[in-house]
Amino acid sequence: MHDKDHHVRVAALNGLLQPFKKVQDAQEGKELAPADEFLMIDKIDLSLLENVIGKFLSRITLSIKDPKPEVQEIAMKVLLMLLKNGFLDDCEDDEIWDTINQRALSERASPSVRRDALYFVLDQLEAFDDDNEGSESSERKRAQQLDAIASYAAHAMTNGPVPIDKIKIEVADFIVQSLREMPEHRALVTDWSAMLRAIKDDKSATTAHNVKAGDRADVAKQRILVRMLACAAQEEVGAVADESFLNSDVDPDMADSCEKAKKASMGREHETLSIALLKALPNLLLKFKGDTDVISELACLPRFLVPTVFSLPQRKQDFMSLIKNLGEIYLSSSNDDTLDKTARSLSSLCKGNHARVTESKAQLRKVVVELRDRIVELMSPDDSTIATSAMSVVNSESEFASKSSKRRSGRKKSPKAGASPATEKTSLTDDDTRGSSDADTEYSIFLNVKRLRFLAKRCDLSEFFDDTNNVNQLELLCNFVCDGLKSRLRACKPLDLRMNDDEETAAEKLIDDADVLAAIGKSVNEGLQLILCVTGWFFFKYQEENDLVKNKKDLVDNTEEDDDDDSSVDDHVILRLRNRLLSLLELCFSQYILSADEHGDDDTTVAKHSDEQIAFADYVQVAAGKTTADLRILFPKELSDADSPLLRAVALQEDGRLVGAFVRFITAKEHLFRENEIEAKENKIMSQSLLLPMARAIANNWARGNRREAGVFLRHIASSGSTATSIVSSTVDSMKKEDPVRMLESQMASLRQSYENWVDEEPDMENEFPSEEEMKEFEEAEERHREQFEQLEHRGTQFSKKLGVFGKLSDSRLRPALNGFIREGIRFSFSNLDSNGEDTLVLGSRLSFLSILSKYSSWIKKDKQTKKEIQTFMDQKESELRAHEEFGDVHADDLAALDAFRKDLGLKNLSKALSNLSVARVTVASEIDDEEMDDEASDGVNELQSPVASVSSRTSKASRASSRASSRVSSLPALPEGDKESPQDSDSDEDSHFSAGSSSNKNKKRKSQTQTTYDENSEEEDSGSEDSSIGLGYSQKGKKARRSK
Repeated sequence: MHDKDHHVRVAALNGLLQPFKKVQDAQEGKELAPADEFLMIDKIDLSLLENVIGKFLSRITLSIKDPKPEVQEIAMKVLLMLLKNGFLDDCEDDEIWDTINQRALSERASPSVRRDALYFVLDQLEAFDDDNEGSESSERKRAQQLDAIASYAAHAMTNGPVPIDKIKIEVADFIVQSLREMPEHRALVTDWSAMLRAIKDDKSATTAHNVKAGDRADVAKQRILVRMLACAAQEEVGAVADESFLNSDVDPDMADSCEKAKKASMGREHETLSIALLKALPNLLLKFKGDTDVISELACLPRFLVPTVFSLPQRKQDFMSLIKNLGEIYLSSSNDDTLDKTARSLSSLCKGNHARVTESKAQLRKVVVELRDRIVELMSPDDSTIATSAMSVVNSESEFASKSSKRRSGRKKSPKAGASPATEKTSLTDDDTRGSSDADTEYSIFLNVKRLRFLAKRCDLSEFFDDTNNVNQLELLCNFVCDGLKSRLRACKPLDLRMNDDEETAAEKLIDDADVLAAIGKSVNEGLQLILCVTGWFFFKYQEENDLVKNKKDLVDNTEEDDDDDSSVDDHVILRLRNRLLSLLELCFSQYILSADEHGDDDTTVAKHSDEQIAFADYVQVAAGKTTADLRILFPKELSDADSPLLRAVALQEDGRLVGAFVRFITAKEHLFRENEIEAKENKIMSQSLLLPMARAIANNWARGNRREAGVFLRHIASSGSTATSIVSSTVDSMKKEDPVRMLESQMASLRQSYENWVDEEPDMENEFPSEEEMKEFEEAEERHREQFEQLEHRGTQFSKKLGVFGKLSDSRLRPALNGFIREGIRFSFSNLDSNGEDTLVLGSRLSFLSILSKYSSWIKKDKQTKKEIQTFMDQKESELRAHEEFGDVHADDLAALDAFRKDLGLKNLSKALSNLSVARVTVASEIDDEEMDDEASDGVNELQSPVASVSSRTSKASRASSRASSRVSSLPALPEGDKESPQDSDSDEDSHFSAGSSSNKNKKRKSQTQTTYDENSEEEDSGSEDSSIGLGYSQKGKKARRSK
C-alpha cells in the first residue's frame, strides 16, 4: 500500500477486500464464479484479519485521499466492509472518522467514494438508528433524517473561520446525488412532502452527537435543505422528463451537447413533484425573502414544474401568488444569481400552452414597466428634456402605463425659462449637489439597469412595450439610457492635466468621488449589455420573420454576377441602435488616460489623475472591449455579402477605431500579464477580460480578419501566463482551421512588430563618463533586453509548433505559404528601410531577425524545391548586401546570425561568383526594394497622428521612451467625441483628449515582385476598408539602428 506504482496499491487493497466481498456474496446467495467453485468460503474466518486491519487502518484511511481515483475507490470499499463487519466499532480515533466523513462532501472525490463515505455519516446519525424505525410516521421520520443530514453538513461547513456567506452550499448537491445512488435511502430525496416539512420545521442544527452546532450552523442548515430540494427536483425532472424540458430556456449553443435517451412522457412522478412545489413555493419565497442564498435556490424551482398543473383550477391561487412573489423578489434583489434564476423562471412561465400564460405575461409586464419608470425617474434630473420626451410618448390611458408612471410624470418639472437642460448644472458636476446622495442615485440606476438587462437576456422585451403613436417604446428607452450614460461619461472624461494656468479649474471639474465613479462605471457596463441584448433581439426577430440565415437564403454565391438587389437601408431600428451603441463605445474608449511617456513630458510636468479615476477609466474600457467583441460577432463582416439590404447595412465593416482603441488599451496593460512568473488570480482575470473578447472577435471574423490586430493578439502566446497562452493557443487553432495562410501571415506581423519594438528599446548609455551605479543600471538593462529577445525566439518556436505535429503540416495550404513566409522574413531582415520607407537604418541591422525566422527551419528542410528557391533568394539578398558600399559597417553579430540561419536551414554558403555582383545590379535591386511593401500594409491601415504630440526634444532616456510610446500609438485610429448616432460620419472632437489625423498614402510602400501573397496561387489580398482596423507600424528610433549622418 506504500508502493509508488498505483497498480501495486490497488492490488494490495483489493487483496484485503476480496475475503469480505466473498463472504458477503455468499450471505446474499449470489452464485459463485466457475473459477471460485472450489473455494471454501464457509471456512473463511474474517476475525483473523483483526491484527492486519489494526496495523494498516491508518494507511487504508489515507488511501482514500490518494491522487489516483481508482485507489480511492478500492480503499473506501475496504473501509465500508470494515464498518459493516464491526471492525471499526472500537475505533475511537477521531482523525480517522473525520477523514472518512469529509470525503462525503469533497469535490475531489469520485461519486462512488462520496456515496460510500456518506454511509459512514449516516451510520453515526441517531435519526438512522434501526431502533426508532416504525415508532413514527414515515413522512415525519424522513423529515427528521433529512434534518439530521443537513445539520451534519452545516456543522462540517461552518466548523472554521469561513464567513457564512463564503461557505460552499453547492456541495449539498453531492449529498442528494449520493442518496439517489443508495437503494435503501433513495426515497429521502423523492419524498417532497418530507423535504418541505424539514424546511418548514426550522429546527436548530446539531452535530452527529446531537449537540447544538450554533447560530451560523442554523443558517447554513436552512440553506442546505433548500439547496437539497432544488437539486433533488432537478435530478428527478432530469430522470423522468425529456432533456429539452430542462433546457427550454437555454441558448442551444450553451446547452449540454451530450445526447441522452429521450423520455416518452413526463410521468406521474413529475406531476406529483410539481403539485407539491407549487403549493409550497409561494410561502417559502415569503419566508426566506431576506436570505439571498436561499431565495436564489427557491427562485429556480418554477422552471422544473410541469406546465399542465398550472391549468388546474384548484392551483390557480397558488400560481398567482407564485408569480407575484417572484416579481417582488426580482424588483428588490441585487444579487446576480438571484436575478438570473428569477428572470429565467419568470420568462419560462410565460411560455407554453398552459392556461396561465396571460397572467404570467401581465406580471412580467408590470416588472418591466416598473423598471422602466425607475430608470427614467432616476436619470431624469440629469436631462429633463430627454426624460420628458421619454415619458410623454406613453399614453396615460394606455394599458402599458402603470400608476407609478402617471404619478411620476405629473411631478416632472420643466426646465428654467431661457435655459437649456443640457447646459444646466447636473448632480454629477455641481458642488452643491455632491455627496452620498449622488452615489446612492447612481447606484440605484446601476441596479435597475442591471435588472432590466437580466430580463433582456432571457426574453424579448419588445413584447412588453406598446408602440404608441408609431413610436418604438423600447428603442426610445434604449436611447434614453444611452444619452444618460453619455452625459455621465463626459462628466468623468479624463482631461489633459499638464501644467497650465487653468489646471486647477480643470482638475476641479473631474469627478473624483470613488463611490460615484464606481456606480457610474457599473451603470455603463450594464447599459452597454442592455442595448446590445435589445439590438440582438430585434436582429433575431428580423431574421426569423424574413426566413434569413437559418436556411442560408441570404448568402450570395461569389461566382454569380453582382446584379442582384443593390438597394440599401439607411434607417431601421436595428441600424439606429447599432449606431448608438457604437457612439457610446467610442466614448467609453475615450476615457483612456495617457501616461507620462505618451504625453511626451517628464513626470514632473504632468498632474496625476487619482487612482479612482484611473480605475474607472480601466473599468469602462474593459466593459467596452467585451461589448465591442460581441457587436463584431453579432454583425460580422460577412454580412456585407448578404442578399438582404438590411443585413448588408448592419455589417460592421468600419470597426477600425474601436479595434484600435481596444488594442491601445491592451498594449498599455499587457505588462501586467508578465509581472509574475507564477500567474496570480488577478492576472487570470486580466487575461480573460482583455484577451478573451479579442480572441472571440478575431476567431469569428477571421475570414476577413486583420493580420495586424491578430499580430498584437498572438504575441501573448508565450510569456504572458498560462491563461493567456491557453486563450491564444485555442484561438490559433480556430484561425488555422478557418484560413491557415492568413494565420501564418499574422504570425509574421506579430514577430515583426515585436522585433521592431525590441530594436527601439535597445538600452543606451547617455553619459560619456558613467558612474558605477549608471554602469550597473546599463548592464541590467542590457540583460533585460537580451531576455526579451529570448522570449521573442521562444514565441517563434511556439508559432512554428502550431503549424503541425510530428513533422507534418496540419493543412496542405501551408506548404506553399511557408515559402512566401520565409522569403518575406528574409526580405525584411536584409531591408534597411524604416517604417516610412526611408533609407535610415544601418545596413544589416535587422539580420538578427533571422534567428527568429530559423525556428521555422524544420518545415523548410524537408521540401527540396522550397529549399532550392529559398537558397536562390537568400544568395541574391546576401550578394546585394556584400556588394553594398557600406558592407564594412555591418556588425559581426549580425553576420553571425546570417551564417547561423544558413546552417539551420541547411543552405550552402554564398559562392564567390555570386558575391561579385556588379554595382549596377545592386542599384536595380535597391530600386525594387523601394517599391516593396510589407504584406500587412495590404490590410488598409490608416496612418493617424499621435493622440498627443510629443513636446520634448531632449535626448534623455525619458524623452526616447516617450518617443517610442508615441510611435506605438501614432498609427492607432483616434476616436472622435462620439455623441452622434453614426460614428463613421462623426467629426466632432469637442470633448476628445486626442485628435484624429488624416490618412497619408505618400509614405506607404507598394508590394514588390518578390513579395507576392504568401499563398502564391491565391488572389491578391483585399485592401481598403476590408481590414481597416489598426495601424501598428513602428518606426525604429534606437541610436544603434540609425545611420550616422
